[in-house]
Amino acid sequence: MSDQEGQLAVVDVMLVLRDRAGRVLFARRAAHLYAGGQYNLVSGKAEPGEDVYTAMAREAHEEVGVLLPVSDLRPLGVVHTAGSHRPRTGFVFLAEHDPDRHGAVVNAEPDKCDDLIWAHPDLPRSRWRTTTAQRCDCFGIRSCRLSYTAGRRPRTRCG
Repeated sequence: MSDQEGQLAVVDVMLVLRDRAGRVLFARRAAHLYAGGQYNLVSGKAEPGEDVYTAMAREAHEEVGVLLPVSDLRPLGVVHTAGSHRPRTGFVFLAEHDPDRHGAVVNAEPDKCDDLIWAHPDLPRSRWRTTTAQRCDCFGIRSCRLSYTAGRRPRTRCG
């Protein structure tokens, strides 16, 4: 099989950044972007030649201003999606946020993100207005699909 026939995937990285209260940081994408208005985990793509740990630490700093050493990233799982025009492989990490060591969380990309919120993944706040589904390993214990829809109670399916 030639390289053109092989499956080349986009490499995504996603961060479950948890605070001392057990809440997870979610960022709302700006309305003018793909999936605008939806809350997602801190995430991004690995650059060519970049390993996934370095990519996750870089994305965390670029998006929310925290300086995470790669040694603070715990791998949670891998998600593969083949439904788009190009397959994607996503690596999910967990980090425990320590403001004294990592710095304060800030919206470092206001052109791409218009809100940050700390929330328990199974108890999202009623002010969340749009639908988002984010696959993640909830605290390394179980795999959950979290769905938030305006005006409805959130659904959490765990396996």
